[in-house]
Amino acid sequence: MLTFTSTHFFYNRFLPLFSPVALLGLLYTIVVMFAYQGHHILHNLRPVFRVFVPMILYFAIMWSAAFALVWQLSLRKNKRKAWGYEMAAVQAFTAGSNNFELAIAVTIAVYGVGSDQALAATIGPLVEVPVLLALTWVALFLRRRLLWNHDETDAEGEETQQENVNKERAEEKSVVVGYVTTDETPA
Repeated sequence: MLTFTSTHFFYNRFLPLFSPVALLGLLYTIVVMFAYQGHHILHNLRPVFRVFVPMILYFAIMWSAAFALVWQLSLRKNKRKAWGYEMAAVQAFTAGSNNFELAIAVTIAVYGVGSDQALAATIGPLVEVPVLLALTWVALFLRRRLLWNHDETDAEGEETQQENVNKERAEEKSVVVGYVTTDETPA
């Protein structure tokens, strides 16, 4: 696409217009699968719940293991900056999530829409989203409990990158003359 158009057109016109297509395709696929499998889900709740338990355990174990590993790495000397809370959260949610979009597509292609495998793949996002949302609250709790970046955090929470940039700019504008600090910007 970039060979036929400019980079500016691709990033500013084409991508904003066509980026929702993937999400709409996924939503369409899930709606069609639920419309087709709705009776199967309601009449066979036992197999549906048999799929729930292993998936919940998978998300919880993978998320917890990744979060704990990064926390242990952060405890090493001089590693607190490299392995902070942000790194732990990103790694934990990456490890805990799945590519259910791809799983749904492959399952439909291989086994068909009416198969039990397609049912299990369709139930996956229904389990993943609430579990990962609950784990966000756990991550926020652990951030306070494990004292992540306690030396860089104020009473309200961690400073944002923009606040740090604004402070640096303010410090650059200030000129120290003897004991008096003046600001270069006119009032």
